[in-house]
Amino acid sequence: AAQCMYGYLIKPVEKELAGKKRLLVIRDAELNLLPFEVLEYQPQKYLLSRFIISYNYAASLVFSEAENKKRNLETLSFAPYAERSDLQNKSRDWSLGALPFSNKEVSEIGGNIYRDKAATKKQFMEDYRKNGIIHFATHAQIDDQDPSKSFIAFYPDSVDYKLYTNELYNLSLENTQLVVLS
Repeated sequence: AAQCMYGYLIKPVEKELAGKKRLLVIRDAELNLLPFEVLEYQPQKYLLSRFIISYNYAASLVFSEAENKKRNLETLSFAPYAERSDLQNKSRDWSLGALPFSNKEVSEIGGNIYRDKAATKKQFMEDYRKNGIIHFATHAQIDDQDPSKSFIAFYPDSVDYKLYTNELYNLSLENTQLVVLS
């Protein structure tokens, strides 16, 4: 099956891929389930040995920032646990530690960035409708026993700093193209 899929998906463009080291795959529908890394170009010879493979969710994310603004793909980023110094805050949930690389992550993404004390649930609720891409560089917790207790964490400026599942379902995301939880 891996060789057959290689024949359908990669073989027709092999000439264009000659000399390339990276392969960006933008999948759709059932192809989202296919790991391109394991496609075989020969028995036991996998695509992963020829390319660095990465995935993107939409071709629109590859466009320039100016084109993204035209498409309302302005990015809204939250990194509420970026600084270790904020861990001294007594209201902080101690089970949610610092994420020191989240600061660099949101800086490289750009757009409207909220870090640490500015990355509150209140701020998210005020701004999320205005942005086509929402990026969370924060903690989240899944509760398989009681999914209503699953949440995304913001800066703990109040007792209501977690965005729970039922709140997620009630968000108006008609202007949102992509949400990333990192």
